[in-house]
Parts: sequence; structure tokens; C-alpha cells
Amino acid sequence: MTTIMLVVFRVAYFYHCNYFLMIMKNAVVYYSFTHNNEKLARYLSEKLQCERLRIDTVKARNGFSVFLDILLGRRPAIRPLPKSLAAYDHVIFVSPIWAGRIAGPLRSLLHKDRALISRYSFASLCGGAPDQKEKVERELLALVGTKPEAHMELSVSVAIALHQQDKTRHTASGYRIAAGELHLYDAQLEQFIQACGLVNAL
Repeated sequence: MTTIMLVVFRVAYFYHCNYFLMIMKNAVVYYSFTHNNEKLARYLSEKLQCERLRIDTVKARNGFSVFLDILLGRRPAIRPLPKSLAAYDHVIFVSPIWAGRIAGPLRSLLHKDRALISRYSFASLCGGAPDQKEKVERELLALVGTKPEAHMELSVSVAIALHQQDKTRHTASGYRIAAGELHLYDAQLEQFIQACGLVNAL
């Protein structure tokens, strides 16, 4: 009888937890300059079956304006999101990392809307410099006031390695990932989603 009760309890607990996760409202909010992180954002939102919101700058961006953002630590003007971040229980922010710093447009959003953020995580498809993760977390803490629940950096070098025989020499900053290549990171994506405390749809 004890065994049966234990099984019933575990089944009830499983459905309770999954029901709670299903009613949570989540979103993926992203900025992407080269479309690499846009593909990552789309991939995550499809896996989690949640909304995806894009950060748009007021002025068009180019390589020089990005360079100035990095050099001067600027926060470029951005357009309002279609929905308030306050509408979501958990937000996954996705953006490039430039010279060890979060991309300027995302910095602008976090600075402006930090009071609207309850729970959040951060993901990036980037060059994957070995010493930048702690630096990025310190920046997120300074901008939002709390550390992310999960933090994932996917190195484009994993995808570049598939093209070692190509005549064209690929660099981390210039590489444009194919949507199908995101499956190379499935293990990391699964760990990230679990760390976020969200439904594992992988």
C-alpha cells in the first residue's frame, strides 16, 4: 500500500509541477546584428513555445556604430517593445557579446526596464572568449540588480569547425551560422533550459 501511495504522490507532484510551468508566461527577448542571435532566439522560443520579442534601435546600425558602442560603452536609443516585460514571469534575453560586453541595444533595454524584470536568464551565440562569462555576469548584475538564473554562451567555433576543409577562412566575428547548425548545441541548450527552470521541450 505504501508503494502505491508513493507512486500516486509522485505522479500528482509531476503533474502539479508541469501545470505550474505551463501557466507561466515566458518570453525570449533578443537583439541581433548579424542574425546569428536572432536564429538562437527563434530556436529557443520554438522549443519553449513562448513569445519572441525583438529589440529594435531607433537608428540603423552599422559596423562603425557598433565599434563606438564598444569603445564608449554607449546605450543606443531603442524603440519600445510590443509588450511590457512586466507581463512575463521569466524572460530569456539573447544578444551578442562584443569585446566582453553585452551588445549596446540590450544594455539600453535592461537599463530602461530593469524594474519590470522579475526572473531572467541570458544566452548568447558569440566568440566564446574563455574569460568573459564572469565579466558579463557582473554587467548583468549591475544593469538588472540580480544575477541571471541561467547563463549560456555558445561558441561559434563549434560550428566553424565543421568547415575546416573550406577554402574560405572563417572568423568568429564574421561567421554566419545556419539554423540547422544550432543542433550542434543541443546538450548545452537542454542544460540551459533546465537551469532556467522552464519546460524542457528538447
